[in-house]
Amino acid sequence: MHACNPIENQPWAYLMLYVDTEWLSELRYQLGLLNTPDWQDIATAVITQPALYAGYCDMAACLLDEQHDIGEKQTALVGYLSTMLQVLARESPAALPQAPGALEQVAAYLRANCSADISLERLCQQSGYSAGHLIRAFKQHFGLTPHAYLINQRIQMGQKALKQGQPIVEAALNAGFNDQPHFQRTFKRLVAATPNQYRYPLLNQ
Repeated sequence: MHACNPIENQPWAYLMLYVDTEWLSELRYQLGLLNTPDWQDIATAVITQPALYAGYCDMAACLLDEQHDIGEKQTALVGYLSTMLQVLARESPAALPQAPGALEQVAAYLRANCSADISLERLCQQSGYSAGHLIRAFKQHFGLTPHAYLINQRIQMGQKALKQGQPIVEAALNAGFNDQPHFQRTFKRLVAATPNQYRYPLLNQ
């Protein structure tokens, strides 16, 4: 949901890695970082260590190289993620400020009803905030306006639907988009891949 700034005079480029949460939870469990193989959020959202970034680039180069077989790619993937997860586990979790109850209720409402048309007026009535105050306070805590948060939740719903094999148009409508083109444009802007590329990554290298 956040885009980077391009390097001067160079086109935008992403190296996106989509990892299945169940698979990653199992890896963390095998590494002794979780007591059970169930997903737990990772406190560190942004990696700043140059060595981890360099390792990520090396792993990505291996995954995208047609000369490497699947065994080499699997080794590179597991090796890098194991190193990264162990490094992050040693870091002190960032203390996140607790959202006021009204804002948390708004966020929960958006998550539960993201496929519906939700007006700003309705959110104001629910929270007791004025429109301007709600937008400012929500963005200050969550990093997104209520509308952007809603769109991000819709895209996450669409991602799950695509992985479950739903047709793109069905995933779009079920996630609350008016049509498939709108879904595809928004999906690519936030995920840095088209819905089809996201669903079949190995066929779109």
